[in-house]
Amino acid sequence: MKEKIGITAEFASIIKSESDPRYLYFVSPKALRIYRWFQVLVPKNLLKNIFTWRQNLSKALDLIIDKQKPLQVIDLGSGYSLRGFNLCLSDGSLVYIDSDLSNVTSRKIQILNLLCGKENIKFPQNLHLRTINVLSDDIYSEVKDYIDMNKKTLILAEGLTSYFNSLELEIFFKNIQNLMGLMPNITFYSNERLAEPKGFLYKFIRKILSYVTRSQNSHRFKTSDEFIRFLANLKILDCKIEDTNSGHLIYSFGSKTRK
Repeated sequence: MKEKIGITAEFASIIKSESDPRYLYFVSPKALRIYRWFQVLVPKNLLKNIFTWRQNLSKALDLIIDKQKPLQVIDLGSGYSLRGFNLCLSDGSLVYIDSDLSNVTSRKIQILNLLCGKENIKFPQNLHLRTINVLSDDIYSEVKDYIDMNKKTLILAEGLTSYFNSLELEIFFKNIQNLMGLMPNITFYSNERLAEPKGFLYKFIRKILSYVTRSQNSHRFKTSDEFIRFLANLKILDCKIEDTNSGHLIYSFGSKTRK
């Protein structure tokens, strides 16, 4: 998985800044110029269609957390998301592991410290920012000093798998299974983008975005049934489709996924 994915996190921050202006702390002038370039060249409705799913995904996962009320959250590939920061400010008992690759995490720590200084906020001590490569690191080893193995836990992977090719996707799920095998009260939530809808312009813009954001992948499932069969081959047998929207699905599975 490539280290140079910061531009993707910045794009997500631009989109999320519409509802939370604090996300603009994470947006560089370069990312803003690229985004504005897309706004000029791409039809407004098409651009909205491409990016709306990202907003919907974040909102859907926020609702899941609110409904499930976990005691611990492990957020993998969190980018510049402020979800953990905001939740930890409002709930001092929640343990939140916020993780990504080193270049993203180091910049995020710097900007959160800047944000806290400018807005006179005390950095939440229950928020733990960790550098984790989900394809090569043992996830449990990276988080075990901060979590209780037996407490209700959610693992989130919002938009993360779009960076993976087919082999990396298998490695990722095996690592998730290893973690879940150690924790009896844990549920994994993520999303999968299905085959592109018809339309040359839509596909062309998606290709450009994939190149700019370095989220090109070689895995793509045509239907949710095909994706569920893929998981079943990995012995993940209880996948539940939580939501579907515009060619995307949100799914979950629990810790009892292995024969």
